[in-house]
Amino acid sequence: ANGWQPVDCGMSARETKLLFSEPRVPVGAWISPHLPALSRSVESVDGLAKLMKELHGPQAGLGKSLEAAIIGQERNFFGSLLPFVQKLACEAPKLFPDGVAVLQRQRDGTRRLSSRQIASLLACAFFSLLSKVDSVIEKCPELDFAYVFDRCKTQTQYLLHYFQRLEEADAAGEFPERFVDFHRRVVAEEEKKRKFSNDALLKSNAPLRDFKAHSKGEIQDSKGA
Repeated sequence: ANGWQPVDCGMSARETKLLFSEPRVPVGAWISPHLPALSRSVESVDGLAKLMKELHGPQAGLGKSLEAAIIGQERNFFGSLLPFVQKLACEAPKLFPDGVAVLQRQRDGTRRLSSRQIASLLACAFFSLLSKVDSVIEKCPELDFAYVFDRCKTQTQYLLHYFQRLEEADAAGEFPERFVDFHRRVVAEEEKKRKFSNDALLKSNAPLRDFKAHSKGEIQDSKGA
């Protein structure tokens, strides 16, 4: 469960060729130069801030929300959680030897990632190592938690809890061996005009689901979503 295993996704030779001809994020090439820094032990908030500066320059630092979340949890955070996140980030070159194929706009596609691959990408984002994705693939959203760690206390706690649960499972030899399929389905232009034009929508008799709109609150405050 700790290593990446090739998965037969049932793709034809043509689909495989198409997959490897599509834009890819060179995760391994980006992470490999930082492996020595990521492999070093970090034992304090100052040490983590120093690591971020080593990765990104003197202007880098810790976000306010992340620093606040660490206070009072230093023993657990630096003793087990952060080393686990570092380990996941260091696994990226092995988990993605050919990079990460990105679903393209206006094209059908499917990508399958294992739980560990997803965790590794999120670990890289923890250290802001995937913030230049748009320099490789135009209009591709960056995967970076710098903003979250600076301004979003609740989301920061969510992410730390996610890594904590995985660390506990990994320590018990029970890291989840699951896969997530990401799909993009594109409606043909002809069908789009026929079913989803303004005129077609205005004339449609299809019932809409009941919903309530709230002017206050955040997504995480919703019940049953």
